[in-house]
Amino acid sequence: MTASSVVNLHSAIQYLGGDITRIKRYLDKFIARAEGTCQDICTAVEDGRWEQVVVISHQLKATARMVGAEQLSTLYFELEQAARLQQLQQLKTLSAQLSGALAQVKDFSVQMDG
Repeated sequence: MTASSVVNLHSAIQYLGGDITRIKRYLDKFIARAEGTCQDICTAVEDGRWEQVVVISHQLKATARMVGAEQLSTLYFELEQAARLQQLQQLKTLSAQLSGALAQVKDFSVQMDG
């Protein structure tokens, strides 16, 4: 996956306007929040706490889309749907992808610093 596909700046500009500094600030806030909940999602999956996975994924899905992290947003959507259907194997597969996808978004943010 190339860096340009990790965060769609055109999409972020549609939601947040053309101020790249503002987009970067929102992206960094999102990353901090997502990092804080990544382990929560994985633990909730392991413990079978489906509703917690639904709530966290639903909240982060929209924010990820807003900052242009569309692939991560899709991953949160898939987690939310799998939790609603209590698809344990799918949840394990998706939650295992979460930290790597988030790391790519974080790397993109670091690259924005120049």
